[in-house]
Amino acid sequence: MIIILVLALISFSFAQDTLIRWEEEVNLSQDTVYNFYPWVECKNSYIHIVWKSAGYVHYRHSSDFGVTWDSIVQLNDSSVTVIYPQIALADSFVHCVWWEVAQDGRLRYRRSTDRGHTWDSLCVLGPSAHRHFIIARDTNVYVITGKGNPDLGLFLLKSSDGGVSWSSYHKISSRLPDYKIGFVINEKFHIAFVDDADSVYYMYSTDLGETWSDPLQIAINPDAPKCRNIVANDYGYLFIPWSDNKYSGGVMDDILLRRSTDSGLTWLPEQQITNHHLVKYWDDICCTDSDVYLVWPKGGSEDALQFRASTDMGETWWEIEDIMQYTGYNEALEPSICSDSLKIHVAWRDYQGAPTEIYYKRGTRLPVGIMERETSDQITRNMEVLPNPFSEKTNIRYMIQDTGSNIQSFSLKIYDITGKVVVVLGHQNIRESGYQGNQVVWNGRDKNELQVPAGVYFVQVKTGNECIIKKVVKLK
Repeated sequence: MIIILVLALISFSFAQDTLIRWEEEVNLSQDTVYNFYPWVECKNSYIHIVWKSAGYVHYRHSSDFGVTWDSIVQLNDSSVTVIYPQIALADSFVHCVWWEVAQDGRLRYRRSTDRGHTWDSLCVLGPSAHRHFIIARDTNVYVITGKGNPDLGLFLLKSSDGGVSWSSYHKISSRLPDYKIGFVINEKFHIAFVDDADSVYYMYSTDLGETWSDPLQIAINPDAPKCRNIVANDYGYLFIPWSDNKYSGGVMDDILLRRSTDSGLTWLPEQQITNHHLVKYWDDICCTDSDVYLVWPKGGSEDALQFRASTDMGETWWEIEDIMQYTGYNEALEPSICSDSLKIHVAWRDYQGAPTEIYYKRGTRLPVGIMERETSDQITRNMEVLPNPFSEKTNIRYMIQDTGSNIQSFSLKIYDITGKVVVVLGHQNIRESGYQGNQVVWNGRDKNELQVPAGVYFVQVKTGNECIIKKVVKLK
């Protein structure tokens, strides 16, 4: 019998050609008034949702991955016009910000330090033009917001003590966002927005928001493209989607997207995610590892909440999927999406209930092409793929042990995300007993010596009846 010593305890098999298994939707608001603007975020087993209910900001959370939900919490103390409540998560902190009409428009903030079970007092951050985005990292909290006259433009607010105290407004651009603002952090700060000249712009900062790049025009359309968000993964990829009637020439839009593979330094050409010209003015995006997920409302004669995914960082896309369909006046609006490595969480405003309710739907990420599962206890840890992710080449180091006298076959192969063999890097018979230390270099090419595209691949080491894999990510 041969024992293979590996880092990741994973075995290999082929799986069904299905990506997401969706569950039934859940009504979270259960109200008799109009509900708007849901925003969903997730961290570990907690799912957090905030929305506007009449003149109030309502919050609700689940501590078991969305299976059951705690009671609704009202975050503001008086009924006023509120718009776009948002939340950001860091450790056990939940940070919430929203815009109020009172006093000519202002941002209000409230936080929880125990995952939403209790909440601290309300805080007024200052004047705003009701377009904003909040991000939290450790004890640092950042808010990007637009302000109108007399000091028109984009501004940054900071807190370094978890939301206790806040800096004054720091101006980062004279352009006023005309729709929503997207904001994300990896090794840089990145923002995306549509200005009043109907252009989608991108800016970045490398010094925690003190100085910013000049705005880079990502797209332009004289009939107001609508950009809601920008997201980033751990490999330096950025994604900016927007809805736009550039190709429809009509009232409704398509979803377009541009992505960067080098943390915003350069941008690839525009991708058209939909071509049915039926998108209704609101989309959202999230990404996890190599997966990218988009959700939007579809109009026309068959209203639906639609979803599309990429499993290779935006290189290719799965078919569009209707995750909710409607007849008559019922429709889905204002979807929000977040995900972890296994679950996708979507919230939206829905006309199923009267007048409009907030609904939640959970999806489970299924394996595609390659199924991963834990192997037997006899497999221990001693395999490395370094560097990972890689751009030009990566070293695959492995060690095997033949404890019997029978000749055993050995192979090392690279598979793509669909389970197709990309290249065979090792194939031999093992005749000697004892440990076999070895190393193989993969140069990112297939069996025809052509460079493979950026994305997720799998290193498979197989000997006898034992088979293990390790995921490796190739960058552009």
